[in-house]
Amino acid sequence: MSVCATEDGSTVSENCPLVPEGKAPGTDKLLGAEKAALAANGNVLRLVGLYHAARGPHTFFIKMGEVPRFGGYVVNMLHYEDAARMAFAILKGDGKADGQGFRGQVFVGTDGHPLTFQEMTDACFASGLFGEGSVKFTGTPEIGGGKGKVVDNERSRELLGGWKPKYASFKQFFADGG
Repeated sequence: MSVCATEDGSTVSENCPLVPEGKAPGTDKLLGAEKAALAANGNVLRLVGLYHAARGPHTFFIKMGEVPRFGGYVVNMLHYEDAARMAFAILKGDGKADGQGFRGQVFVGTDGHPLTFQEMTDACFASGLFGEGSVKFTGTPEIGGGKGKVVDNERSRELLGGWKPKYASFKQFFADGG
């Protein structure tokens, strides 16, 4: 969801205000790909932070130990398996009454349980999978990118006939042993 311009902690969805072109080369590539897909009557699936037990932002933070980012920064997560399941549901046209599949739609993939960087790493250490320890976040909202965003994908879930992730949340995934 790096294409969404919001970084003040508020809620965004499929129709978020987009980052202005020229702000960052990586975002420009994503926006260009989205524009091309929609122009060809294809679909776009915007994904939040992807993870599994051994891969994701949590592992980067744990390796660093001290991170110059705001620990209260709000992120949204989705397990890799759930991202694949959602993409497959879109391709199959799940929830589409006419059976013709989707055309020209923007979907958002998230588990619907935003959390902060600090909550993310705390959940990892509480699981026991990463031993004992903690991560120290040293940034502030003013230095290092704002407060994040809350991603709402209720519209995407409804379009896909009530789709929901297999892994309810990042915290629950690790509480269940990863």
